[in-house]
Amino acid sequence: HAWDQGARGAALTRDALRRAGVQAIGAGETIDDALAPVVLARHGVRVAFVGVTHRVNAGPGHAEPRAMIATWDEDRIASALARARAEADVVVVSIHWSHDFRTEPRSEEREHARFLVAHGADVILAHGPHVLHPIERLPSPRGEALCAYSLGNLVSNQGFTYRTGHEG
Repeated sequence: HAWDQGARGAALTRDALRRAGVQAIGAGETIDDALAPVVLARHGVRVAFVGVTHRVNAGPGHAEPRAMIATWDEDRIASALARARAEADVVVVSIHWSHDFRTEPRSEEREHARFLVAHGADVILAHGPHVLHPIERLPSPRGEALCAYSLGNLVSNQGFTYRTGHEG
């Protein structure tokens, strides 16, 4: 939903986060900024966070300032994950995918999860369908990875329109 308010809204949000001391992932002034990992170290463990979107609801619009969103591009994502892997002990990918109210991951998300793990992700925290999905352990060159296919919503205004068992 980074472009729900156009590129200007994304840029203003990035600026507000920066002023609050929060590092953003998945969006930036350039595509390289958007895909750059944010690495945090705690108790001797370095954790890299990378953000990417598989699909967006809107485009960036034409108003300045411009903002780039890290959309699904396998070559760029593979490079970003290699960089994150080189800088950290654990790599976490946050990804926006799927379609509203789908209750299970689609085969495409499962394929993308395997791609992310093969290229360096240890944990995948996905979101997009607004409902919880299964969590799965995936084989990894580093042992096992964990994929939460959808974390659901923390806060939402959809409570009155969503009904269990109704997909959209």
